[in-house]
Amino acid sequence: MNKNIAIILAILILPICFYYYLDKSQVASANKINNNQPSVIKFSSDMCSECQKMDKVVNQVYPKYANKITLVKVPVQKQTKENLALIKKYNVTLVPTLIFQKSNGQTMSKFEGAMSNAEFEGYLKRLLNE
Repeated sequence: MNKNIAIILAILILPICFYYYLDKSQVASANKINNNQPSVIKFSSDMCSECQKMDKVVNQVYPKYANKITLVKVPVQKQTKENLALIKKYNVTLVPTLIFQKSNGQTMSKFEGAMSNAEFEGYLKRLLNE
């Protein structure tokens, strides 16, 4: 009987602990914005086809710039305080939206929709040259 209770508790508690861990990792990524490096803030949703296209572009191009530019992913479907504050701060109404910020925190550019690899890399190069 005790074994069954332990199994039932594990089934109920493990998903909650896993969700809590994942949720905290998103908060940490949103806090990365305030560093002394240029950054790209990417607002997206898992259910958006344009966001999935943009994810592929980011995954192909961004690794070359990973040590020079901070990438912050903000999933708009997660309604955390930090995500909602960022959505409001940058007036995000469409996804995907990319905010390109200089190292001093000033927004260089805001882009709504998906873009090609060449366009994304061009934005990253401009971000490093400013």
